[in-house]
Amino acid sequence: MVYILVNPKAGGEKAGDLKEQVLALPEFQGKEGETRDVTELGEYVPFLKGLAAEDEIVFVGGDGTLNYLVNHIRGYRPANRIYLYASGTGNDFMTDVLGEKAKEQKLLDVSEYILDLPVAVIDGQAYTFIDNVAYGLDGEVCVLGEDAKAAGAEKVNYTSLAIKLLMRYKVCKARVTVDGVVHEHEKAWLAPVMKGKYYGGGMMIAPKQDRKSGNISVTLFCGSGRLRTLMIFPKIFTGEHVNYKKYISIYEGKDIEVEMEVPKHVHVDGEVVRDVKSLHCYTGEAAHAYDLYTPEGEKK
Repeated sequence: MVYILVNPKAGGEKAGDLKEQVLALPEFQGKEGETRDVTELGEYVPFLKGLAAEDEIVFVGGDGTLNYLVNHIRGYRPANRIYLYASGTGNDFMTDVLGEKAKEQKLLDVSEYILDLPVAVIDGQAYTFIDNVAYGLDGEVCVLGEDAKAAGAEKVNYTSLAIKLLMRYKVCKARVTVDGVVHEHEKAWLAPVMKGKYYGGGMMIAPKQDRKSGNISVTLFCGSGRLRTLMIFPKIFTGEHVNYKKYISIYEGKDIEVEMEVPKHVHVDGEVVRDVKSLHCYTGEAAHAYDLYTPEGEKK
């Protein structure tokens, strides 16, 4: 059986149409399918543990869908094959894994990618992230977008919001500790911690980041004035911003802590956390200290 998990509250295509599209793919032709409403699924781990060995799961959505999944099964290692059928707007994860093919390919086996992910600890709360933890200007942009949606906006142009915010954003000092080594920066605009290369719907903020390397990285955009920042900012879409080495610093490791002199907003794969003074990200064995389940699916 192919279980197609959709969120009807997210809008978009009807569940019946999605089922036909998924089952028409070469990977599932000739197989039976069943659509499930993720809002009525309950806990993910008991559902996954109850599947037959040959069953497959297709999550319909984007980065937010994957983020929700990995935060609810943290530590568990599913036995069944799990796919993502891309229907989100950003899809930075698919772009990171597939590159140019992401423009055409809608289905991806994510079974290996949802394991052993990094964790960000913010105000004592642990968040698994599959793409990034955006701290600084980008976190503020996500808050503006969230507020706009709450006010009734149907579509939000995050790039436009970022450019507008550049003209009034207040920079501050940032202190970054990577595997015990401290780096201090003045006038910090951005400080995203990255598992993949992309965030913000296609911005290549960390061109050399390899999600399979076992490390995470943090990109610091600091020290420039408002006009120079406005000039450099569009180059993030192509990764050319890294050529401005006076203003861009990238650190890689397994234990990354970022502290801002003034509290700033954060988003974790799009989920907003407001007024954050510091965050601590772990990957590898240190991240498993925050597992909710054992690999076999027993609650800790």
